[in-house]
Amino acid sequence: MGNYDSEYQNYYNSLKGRANYSPHHDRMRSSGGFFFQKSNYLVKRIIRDLIGVLVLFAFVIVCKIIQTPQTKSVYSYSKEIVDENYDYSKIETQLKNININDIKNGAENVMNRIRVNEEE
Repeated sequence: MGNYDSEYQNYYNSLKGRANYSPHHDRMRSSGGFFFQKSNYLVKRIIRDLIGVLVLFAFVIVCKIIQTPQTKSVYSYSKEIVDENYDYSKIETQLKNININDIKNGAENVMNRIRVNEEE
């Protein structure tokens, strides 16, 4: 029975060692700290965004090359969206003129309608 006690003790000690192990902590420590991870995140984000742009660009080009009514409408819609000009000064004035009380009252009205519907 004494042999089993030492085996159990070794087993539980190995479990305790795994519980204290944190792969994220070790990876962060070995990679150079927070700044390195933040720049690594930015690089991954830029790559992901560029891949997304490439996929959308390829999709639009395919829609232009393949001539069906659906692809023509997708291409014309895409071209219209890209060519549209926005007046940012108008958007800025609209944002400045937002009344918080109107938003609050609207949210309260919606919540009251939801409560009435739940009670019925």
